[in-house]
Amino acid sequence: MKYLPIASLAAAMLISPLASAEKLFSDSSISLLYSDQYQAFGRNERTDTYVTFENVTAHDWGGTFFVCGS
Repeated sequence: MKYLPIASLAAAMLISPLASAEKLFSDSSISLLYSDQYQAFGRNERTDTYVTFENVTAHDWGGTFFVCGS
């Protein structure tokens, strides 16, 4: 059992170069949207404020896109 942590560390050191990825680009934005003329149903209008966070990242293995809003 004494050798398990050492073996785990050695395995992690051997695998870690395979897990690295080259980052090609990354971009983030925060948006605040406000209007007092959003149409609800029919002619009803309402006032709302929306905040969104967007992030996009591209690596040599692929990319990710994330949006969070309220």
